[in-house]
Amino acid sequence: MTRLVSRAVTALGGAVLLLAAPGPGASATTGHDVHRVADAADPGFLVHRGRYHLYSTSRGFPAWSSDSPDGGFVDEGRTMIREHFPAWWGERSDGTGAHMWAPHVFKIPRQADGSRFAMYFAASRAGTASHCIGIATSGDPIDDFVSRPGEEPFLCGPSGTTAIDPAVYRAPRGARYLVYKLRRFEPARYQIRAIRLTSTGLDLRPGARSFPLVTDRRRIVEAPSLVNHGGRVWLFVSRRKFDSCTYFTEVWSAPRVRGDFVRRGPDDGRLDIRTPSGARFCGPGGAEVVNDRGTHRIAFHAWKKRDVTSPDRVRVAWTGRLLWRRTTGVPYLAPR
Repeated sequence: MTRLVSRAVTALGGAVLLLAAPGPGASATTGHDVHRVADAADPGFLVHRGRYHLYSTSRGFPAWSSDSPDGGFVDEGRTMIREHFPAWWGERSDGTGAHMWAPHVFKIPRQADGSRFAMYFAASRAGTASHCIGIATSGDPIDDFVSRPGEEPFLCGPSGTTAIDPAVYRAPRGARYLVYKLRRFEPARYQIRAIRLTSTGLDLRPGARSFPLVTDRRRIVEAPSLVNHGGRVWLFVSRRKFDSCTYFTEVWSAPRVRGDFVRRGPDDGRLDIRTPSGARFCGPGGAEVVNDRGTHRIAFHAWKKRDVTSPDRVRVAWTGRLLWRRTTGVPYLAPR
């Protein structure tokens, strides 16, 4: 087992970290019921047997676990050792390094090799200028993830593109889709796309072709997460540059995954996310939404400091609860 023996409990019950001064009209009564988990970016979020697991961008994908979504998260160490990284991962030809990020973990039917959990992730492809999507499996939700053997990634975009930010969506009738960001460089285009998977979610369905959910030729759209609610499909994405305070979470909806997605919400789809005091976060994005036995929970990250250019800049993962307005049916963060 690769789990670290020493596990540090993240302190959640003390003073609340304020990331910004309250904006106009903000007060303690407008704060949201959100809880700091750990220094972590692009949080993956899994609920299994009443326990909550959060995964972070970084080599080896660190994880934290708790019996409550609101506190007590324990540092579980890295979920993947170097020997189990994908064979295709490594330094890119454009000199931008070798990265691994955006882990998404879900439960699968037990496999012949004992695997019960799968992790999709984004990583640099060695010797190329692109990023691709990989997959790893494990019998444990927070340990011993092993990348699929082979020299090729699970999914890459066509020439001149990069495919990242994977998430698995399960439709009401059980069909699974891999949803991801595809970026074309010239001419510029940002898309959230989906492609049908097999029933286990571990392979592409034979003959499956990807299709777009959202397209934008000017502004970044990334980090998709989909859930079902009220007979509709809800898509949460991040917009603008991740390394700035302008980064934010946006909500779209459609009757079905192959339907026409439109922005939903009072601020052109922008999801209002505030600290418990009512202050605005700096760059709240990278969100993942899960259905916890009928309660929808969200994990997202935000910058600890507004000076995101500082060498000690850190993103912090938070959890919260989503409610749905009776009048409009759109989601919002539970108030404090």
